[in-house]
Amino acid sequence: MGVVSDIERQLSRLRSREADDGTPDLRTSTMTHIVWCPPKWRPQARATLAGLLERHPQLHGVVLDLPQVMAGVAEEACRRGMANRMTGQPGDFFDRLPSADLYLLKFILHDWDDESCRRILSNIRRAMNPGARLIIVEMVADTVTLEASLMDIAMMFAFTGQERDERHFESLLSAAGLRTSRTVGLHHPYRLIEAAPV
Repeated sequence: MGVVSDIERQLSRLRSREADDGTPDLRTSTMTHIVWCPPKWRPQARATLAGLLERHPQLHGVVLDLPQVMAGVAEEACRRGMANRMTGQPGDFFDRLPSADLYLLKFILHDWDDESCRRILSNIRRAMNPGARLIIVEMVADTVTLEASLMDIAMMFAFTGQERDERHFESLLSAAGLRTSRTVGLHHPYRLIEAAPV
């Protein structure tokens, strides 16, 4: 199973619907390094990265997160016997990111305003290895639903962010030197957006 296909299947289980399976097979690719930026309200999401590394032994992964959760990353890696393949790096996506072949942003961009999103995406673009990809998982508000409207209000009050439609995401990616290469519908209104350098 390809790495991105695996990510899709894991996300589709979480969202109660099987994602479409049209991903290029990455088993023979040169993808070896993943950077995972977990949502700040779900530090346990590091288990998602650990699961990917278990199923894809060629991969090494970095959890980019706040310093206070680094001990938990090391514990998870040791518990699964992959201390040499899964590490935590204290940091922040507004600063320099480690180089990698795949970046995962799940429920990150909706926390931030457009200027902040462009900065995050530009930093990822600068750090990308040749041929690297970015996976974004977000609510995509192409149609007005109660869930999207309530989440949009919550983001505006709790953070500085908002829910966005697909065209809005494409604009943010373009400003950072990235382009949408594929989208996959998860449980409505959630979507996986795969992006690559222009």
